[in-house]
Amino acid sequence: MSTPEKARENALPLLRTDQARDKLVMDLLALAHTGGKIPDQDTRIEQIWFQRFGVPFFPYKPTATVLRGFPGHGKTTAYFAAASEVAQRLGMDLVFEPEEPCEIGPNTLLIKTINLSGEVSNTAVSGIPQVGRYQSQDGREAAYTHRAPPFALAAAKYAGLAVVVGDDYNNAAPNIQNILNDLLDRGRAQGVDLGPRCLVGATGNLGAEDGANVHGTSTATATRTNSYMVEDVLEDWAQRTIAQYPDAIGDAGLAAFLESMPDLFHKPTRSKKGEPYPSPRTWSRCLQEHLRPFYAQVQHPAVRDNSTLQKRVLEDVMQRAAGLIGTAAADKLRTYYASVLDESLPLAREVLTTGQLTAKSQKRFAEKYGSGAAAEETTFLRQFYVCLVDESAKELVDAYLQGDHARFAKRFDAVLNGLYKYSQDASQHGWVAHYLSSRMVALSGQDPKIGIVRAQTNGVEVSLPLMDAMTKVAAKNSGACATTDGKKTLFDATFLSALTGMDAMQAPDEELLAAGPASAQSAPTAAPPPAAPTAEAPAPTQETAEAPTPPRRSPGMQMEF
Repeated sequence: MSTPEKARENALPLLRTDQARDKLVMDLLALAHTGGKIPDQDTRIEQIWFQRFGVPFFPYKPTATVLRGFPGHGKTTAYFAAASEVAQRLGMDLVFEPEEPCEIGPNTLLIKTINLSGEVSNTAVSGIPQVGRYQSQDGREAAYTHRAPPFALAAAKYAGLAVVVGDDYNNAAPNIQNILNDLLDRGRAQGVDLGPRCLVGATGNLGAEDGANVHGTSTATATRTNSYMVEDVLEDWAQRTIAQYPDAIGDAGLAAFLESMPDLFHKPTRSKKGEPYPSPRTWSRCLQEHLRPFYAQVQHPAVRDNSTLQKRVLEDVMQRAAGLIGTAAADKLRTYYASVLDESLPLAREVLTTGQLTAKSQKRFAEKYGSGAAAEETTFLRQFYVCLVDESAKELVDAYLQGDHARFAKRFDAVLNGLYKYSQDASQHGWVAHYLSSRMVALSGQDPKIGIVRAQTNGVEVSLPLMDAMTKVAAKNSGACATTDGKKTLFDATFLSALTGMDAMQAPDEELLAAGPASAQSAPTAAPPPAAPTAEAPAPTQETAEAPTPPRRSPGMQMEF
């Protein structure tokens, strides 16, 4: 059963993982707003909100959120990603999973997850029982018990913001779920006081549908929380992954493979035998551990021209990758990469090196592409286009930023030859435009001369000057200048229309360019509206916990969904 079907069966609203993260970003900003007690902080939050979401801020008290769904879809990581973003935007120190006393203060954003999977003891939440002594005014004493919670939970109320997540809450015994209900509802339970600026949440699996052992979820939880089913989708995953690896290896062509076989993005098993299967999480880990090293190795001069060695490296890495994504997915990925190495990549390199294919290579291309109707023929063309982009993107970025117009024109003209000279099928050219722009923006570090990724839409926006440079090259390319029935050139009707459909950013002004990519990403698109009326909210305390040892800080966490 798919995630949308499971959501309908459980009457739960469905959110993409990125949407869940955005909801949690909103909640954290709402908690950080002081209702006028710290005006500068409130103004900054209102500006961030308007830049990020495109609407004015209005104060509210967040209700706890429970995210449910299949394993590996980024439920817990949505909390981490939201906290990391808010910490970065507000200039706060991100303290991740502190286990020992460390400095916690009003400029700290603390994150703590409580692993509740299989938990039957309340010590995970409320801590170990302690014996205290009470002395009355007339000098009499009485012994009593109280609990000493884990450091992170005890320190949460001293932080400027905190996030506490009950992970796999429905795998815990019912009595533990009841304790969590109090934390979700009031931020207090059995001696634990998380304070007024702590975002409490929970995550849970599905049970029989995903092979997890779970208890039932009570209506007490449902009436205390926002409850959602969460699903990571391939489009969001591919965009994040391309942005995550801004180098020549990039995503090793994996996003294109999954887009050609979308059923392999998430293929869960109901078995409880623990066999591996493809999911967003396992693909991300497979890419980082196996596929990027493999892609770099086969392109090294010592391996690139040795087909026997290439095949051996491919077999070895696919055998290891199967431990994450399963044998069936690894077999299909092996076939895909073998075709890339034997056919698509050499042809793409020839076009980019010489500007065209030899007669022998054109015949080879025609044999692989055929009529373009069969699935394997369409896959070959997509592979060829991926290789064109991956092999050209870095040089295009370097040439453009260095002002080397001749080198930029020569390389982009070769890309256009690959697109328009050897295939009559322009249906994939819009995808190529999006993929090339995404790779160029990532490789440039979001230099506004190339383009940026807007946080509000998570979409790539290409600079108009770069579009103009591409259009000038296309105007001299015979294949790109061929006209369609509508009298538009093929370039205008396919490639350029896809770029303009991504809401191209206007040419940045000199002040923005001088400030650099980070400023371009966070610069407001419009002046924020007048602040909405504010409700009362608690002001951050100036108290801090004692700190004999330094905290573990992660200001630049890369989130794996």
